[in-house]
Amino acid sequence: MLTPSQWIHQHNFLLAGATVCVGLALILLYRRSRLRWWAAWTAGVSLFVATIFMLRTPDVTLSTPDSMLNYEELDLPTVNAIEQAIPSFGKPVLVEIYADLGLS
Repeated sequence: MLTPSQWIHQHNFLLAGATVCVGLALILLYRRSRLRWWAAWTAGVSLFVATIFMLRTPDVTLSTPDSMLNYEELDLPTVNAIEQAIPSFGKPVLVEIYADLGLS
């Protein structure tokens, strides 16, 4: 279970984009803007949604090189397990975090 601040941090890109989209829509409604401004708003929202789907991280598995061609899959269900595993490799380690922007 995520705390509210963790949830906000995980979804900050979506929240910021949605806030801008809704804010601009309210301004357009208040000013009773013409159709061309609504068309521009629709194009901007479409671009934002396309960006969200393009930024998603692809599905991957965590593994460590066992030899040159064989890989051993790691079972690291928690942050503590990841932090304990990193020093055991003895070399610099890149940890990639899977993030789907809350769309899964």
